[in-house]
Amino acid sequence: MSKRKRLKRNRIIIIFSSILFFICACVVGTVIFKQYKHITVEVDGEKYSIGTFSKTYEEVFKNQNIIVNTYDKVSVDLKSNIKDKSDVIIERAYPASISCDGKTINVYSTKKTVEELLNDQNIALRANDIVTPSKEVETTPAMEISVTRIDKLIEAKEEEIAFSVVEKEDNSLTKGEENVVEEGINGKRQIAYEVTLENGVEISRKEISSEVIAEPVDKIIAIGTKEIPKPQIAIKDPEPQVAIKDPEPQVATQDPEPQVATTPSGNVIICTATAYSPYDGGSYCDLTASGARATRNPDGYSTIAVDPNVIPLGTKLYVKGYGYGIAQDTGGAIKGNKIDVFFNTTEECINWGVKTVEVTILN
Repeated sequence: MSKRKRLKRNRIIIIFSSILFFICACVVGTVIFKQYKHITVEVDGEKYSIGTFSKTYEEVFKNQNIIVNTYDKVSVDLKSNIKDKSDVIIERAYPASISCDGKTINVYSTKKTVEELLNDQNIALRANDIVTPSKEVETTPAMEISVTRIDKLIEAKEEEIAFSVVEKEDNSLTKGEENVVEEGINGKRQIAYEVTLENGVEISRKEISSEVIAEPVDKIIAIGTKEIPKPQIAIKDPEPQVAIKDPEPQVATQDPEPQVATTPSGNVIICTATAYSPYDGGSYCDLTASGARATRNPDGYSTIAVDPNVIPLGTKLYVKGYGYGIAQDTGGAIKGNKIDVFFNTTEECINWGVKTVEVTILN
């Protein structure tokens, strides 16, 4: 073969080889080009443009040292094949604590507001519940959230109404007497309250209605108004002294000419004066401690009981408001400046009563 022919053939081979190489290069380049992907990743507020031959998003994040935690939210499936020119958003999960219904839980979430976070944790809120911070507040890392359960319920209860005591005058009963005519009975009232509970504990109670279901019955007491009758003298002898008196001792002790009309003279002492009669012991007795018969003689000397340590027996006296008398009797209650003047009847004694009197010891 001539040299010219050989050169021509070599040139043809070179050209063919070059064309073949170019075709192969184009095919390989096309294949490689198809495997290369370009994505945009947004994480922690920053955007990154990444070119990669990785097949999945998980691989590219690993190759780019982008850590995705368990609770982080990624806009694509990490194990899915990468799509060219895709935008990937990674939302970092933040820690938070929620106190509700008597327990506290620690969570990780990517929710933007308190309300979204509670809904994400399946915590249902009721109309009156109190959320701190409020539902509209944006969440922040390490936020502490509390839910206070507020319940309102209606509670009804019965209370007693105390009866009143009514006093009525009754002239069939004497003064000081009482008689229960009718016993009192307490009434009943039904009261409704609105009770507010905070986490199951009562914090307030407000009365919203009240109804009397049984009226009270007054207790009625009869009060006596009839005057107590004065004691009647059952035993009264119009002249008991005539039949039983011994006139002789009185003649000897009486002054036949008492100075009734003149002003008595002598020492004057102040005494408490009571009165007694022969009926005071329940039966008639007019015998005195000196042995003489007690007598009341308005025109002469009457019997008077004294304390012998103050006024000796036998002393003649003048008692203002009573008259002349002789100290002839004593008594257990007659001590000191005290005298007991004698009357024939109990009624006269009652009329006399107790008096403070001037007593003149006659000269």
